[in-house]
Amino acid sequence: MEKRLKDGNLKCVISPKTLQQGIDIGSIKNVVHIGLPDDPSDFIQREGRKGRRNEIDFTRSIIIPWREKDLLLISDPNRFNEWLSIGNVSYFRITRNKYLELFRKIYNYYRKGNRRLEGDIRLEIANMKMKIRTFWTNMQFYDFGMTRYKYYIDDKLIPLVISKRDLVKYYQPGSIDLTYDSFIIGHSSDRIYGTNIRQTNLPSFLNLMVKRYYIITEGKRSFYQDIIKGKVFSETLINVNPPEGFGILKMRADDVLWFVETSSEEVELENIKVKKSNYEVISLKETTGTKIFDSYKLPTYGYSINSTSENVLINRLGIVAFISLLRITKKASINELGYIADKGKIVIWEEMPSGLLESLDYDSLEEEISHVDYNALRIIISGIDPLAFNESLNESSFNIALKITLDIIRTLKQKIINQI
Repeated sequence: MEKRLKDGNLKCVISPKTLQQGIDIGSIKNVVHIGLPDDPSDFIQREGRKGRRNEIDFTRSIIIPWREKDLLLISDPNRFNEWLSIGNVSYFRITRNKYLELFRKIYNYYRKGNRRLEGDIRLEIANMKMKIRTFWTNMQFYDFGMTRYKYYIDDKLIPLVISKRDLVKYYQPGSIDLTYDSFIIGHSSDRIYGTNIRQTNLPSFLNLMVKRYYIITEGKRSFYQDIIKGKVFSETLINVNPPEGFGILKMRADDVLWFVETSSEEVELENIKVKKSNYEVISLKETTGTKIFDSYKLPTYGYSINSTSENVLINRLGIVAFISLLRITKKASINELGYIADKGKIVIWEEMPSGLLESLDYDSLEEEISHVDYNALRIIISGIDPLAFNESLNESSFNIALKITLDIIRTLKQKIINQI
């Protein structure tokens, strides 16, 4: 959205994150950040929108803190500069990639008529329990599969096309869509249906969920305001079967959970007071009896890792700390890897089959975890997973989780050695 003066000159531009890259509006002098982004590379891109003409005599940035992470960063200029020094994401050129190898073989088979490769292809894809033609048809750059969903909110088509993978992870009945202030109420073979959060005529299962929220909060809070403030958010509980290397990873949506902040306490982190929250969980399955069955499979790299902890949140913090360590030390994107944590078990996989997990230098990672700045690690964690960040504010939990991170590094190293 843009606002212009009477003479037609641009006064201000208000935009989500889509404006942060590649847009050149020469007259911009000021950038106002409503909260800090999850990754420093996004902040750098936003800052790059201002001062793009030689005649501009000054520029200015204003940061309005929105979350605990924001306060943690801007309260200390040195810490803020350390966060910025993490820099932009680097994109790896990984030469050994089994997904690309399969693509080349199938391409040669179908497009070049090289039938001599037929046996190799059939063996590799048969191990993934899929036919060659099906595999070839479903190979996409960002996703695996042809299914795409149109998104309707209260019968209005939203300019967003959603993949099957995102349907499973983010668009299950009862999910809260913060982008469009909506609830997901269901889907058909090619459409997803939502309704505005402030809609009074909600489906019965959503009424039960909202009613449960008001019981938890004793009717003293506003549901919509709590969503805006991040005191209520949803997450799809998924079950994942990894291939233990490269192969077909299967994920299934089991439940939708709402996390409701019930109380908070102040903890000190390097002489800074930070809020640590306590949550109560509302389960779609338990509260309403609604069952969800959607599943998705893709060829990628994935592994299961046994953990010494039966605490789900500590295991979750351990794997998120691993991803954060890769962001700081290897400049890997925080969106490169997916994960789930359970009692005594962690699963990690590549969201796109890049081969990153097989290419990492795990010896150097084992060394770097003992030298990394823990507050920098916490800040990256906060951008990936608010529940893991909340758990990291407990020093005892954080120290246990770092040992789990070290176990993850050593386990992945051994698993990959055994495959070679």
